[in-house]
Amino acid sequence: MTNSATPIVCVLMSTYNGSTYLNEQIDSILQQDGVEVKLIVRDDGSTDGTQQLLSDYAQRGLLTWQQGENLGPARSFMRMLAEAPECQYYAFADQDDIWHCDKLQQATQRLGEAAEGPAMYHSQTLLVDSNLNPLPRQIAKNNLGTFGESLVYKFVAGCTIVMNHALRLLAERYDPQQLYMHDTWIYSLCLLVGGTVCYDPESHISYRQHEANAVGQGHSLREAKRRWHRFATGEQERYRTALELWKGYGQMATPENRQLLADFLAAKTSLGMRLRLVRDERLACAKPAVARLFRLALLFNTF
Repeated sequence: MTNSATPIVCVLMSTYNGSTYLNEQIDSILQQDGVEVKLIVRDDGSTDGTQQLLSDYAQRGLLTWQQGENLGPARSFMRMLAEAPECQYYAFADQDDIWHCDKLQQATQRLGEAAEGPAMYHSQTLLVDSNLNPLPRQIAKNNLGTFGESLVYKFVAGCTIVMNHALRLLAERYDPQQLYMHDTWIYSLCLLVGGTVCYDPESHISYRQHEANAVGQGHSLREAKRRWHRFATGEQERYRTALELWKGYGQMATPENRQLLADFLAAKTSLGMRLRLVRDERLACAKPAVARLFRLALLFNTF
């Protein structure tokens, strides 16, 4: 891989009927300071003006894009990551946000200071409405940054993630059958193997919240309903994700994380293990409401 004084970032964007805000987002990505951007877009079968807009940018040599079948955001992003050209860094981009001009520069500086091996960056987000006005209610990410917490609490915003080449190579090694979101999968994977996670408490992105969001942070009632549905129906997203991590990367985990993952999976068939994990500090979570719901899910074996 070629070294360069100017960091090169492959930005991966998945689009689907996003023509309303797409111009603004693409322009904000192309206007990043201090980095060279290679923007690659995979359209997930749009039926509005998205594909024509992408073609216009492509004709000017500003991005490359392809049309694919509708995979949903998680599969679409992971497909792009697997097929992306070799690069120093990779970033995920939504179709409707605005990136501040220093977003990638801040990320690559932090990653450049990280130890060798898999590493990723993520940051706080500034929640804005459809007209880019800051919302009165912001969500602070007061996370612990441990692998145990990642098994319990899914909070990473994929639109803030930037990863190095080593983590990209690691992610390519295994294709999980059960994949809920690409961002939390990458985050848990990096922590599992003892990689570096750089968290930036400052926001470098205006994270647009509107009714058409596939996933959003500003809809507290929607998120509460989603969490309760997972608990009430026994969807077992946490367990299934943990099982995929074990299948794909159990042998690569740090000894401590491997043991925790084994205990977590054993709890599915062991009441004694579930009772132990209810008070296990390895699964400590910075968000009390999430921690309480997880303990209930453990006791009812619906985690």
